[in-house]
Amino acid sequence: MAAKSMNSKRGSLLLQLLISIAIIAWLSSILINKYFLKPSLNQKEVKTLQEDGIDATGYNSLVNTSQEKIHKATERMSSKAQEIDAMLK
Repeated sequence: MAAKSMNSKRGSLLLQLLISIAIIAWLSSILINKYFLKPSLNQKEVKTLQEDGIDATGYNSLVNTSQEKIHKATERMSSKAQEIDAMLK
């Protein structure tokens, strides 16, 4: 009889452990999505970024589209500087 109750305790301990791990994994996935994958911007900021052609749906897209915008602006500035240099010569 003692062996049977010991196996029952082990089984319930395993079940409690599995439930605890499942809850921790579920909470972790919520936190990761909330804090690391989506930028915390209010609607006004999102609207302003979208008007400027910047995708604010996630950090990667926010960074990538911002880098593209900066690269294009740098290219325009450099071509304008070359035009001015050509005019001065």
